[in-house]
Amino acid sequence: MSHPISARKDGSNIMHTTGPDVCMTPIGKSVVPIPYTTMVTLAGSIRVSKSVRDNSNPDFQLNSRTQSVTGHEPGVKKGAKVAGYKGYAHAKSAAPTVFSEGFAVVRDADPAWINHPDPQPQEPRRSKSSKTIGHV
Repeated sequence: MSHPISARKDGSNIMHTTGPDVCMTPIGKSVVPIPYTTMVTLAGSIRVSKSVRDNSNPDFQLNSRTQSVTGHEPGVKKGAKVAGYKGYAHAKSAAPTVFSEGFAVVRDADPAWINHPDPQPQEPRRSKSSKTIGHV
């Protein structure tokens, strides 16, 4: 379950695996699948908010990506399921009701996808709408 703390482009914010990142690893003359625990900081984030800041750092949104996943360096033959190696990470889901620049805001402990070979396409923006709330 996520916490009500926004993620931001900052080296102290991280994404990490909760299960193994299985990478094909050379062992002698063989290549074998080995599970690794991987992580990435949000310091190298791209596609972050240009106008919304959290503690002076750009807001990390559902559309944001970060790169340079670490922890699986020996697995140079890339992932067993997805061919990523020191790739990109992004949130799978984010706040259902809080948005910045049309993208859902990512929170602490939102689930993430780690080690994509590329940044993936842009997420859809939520359309801007306004509602007038009347007093009863």
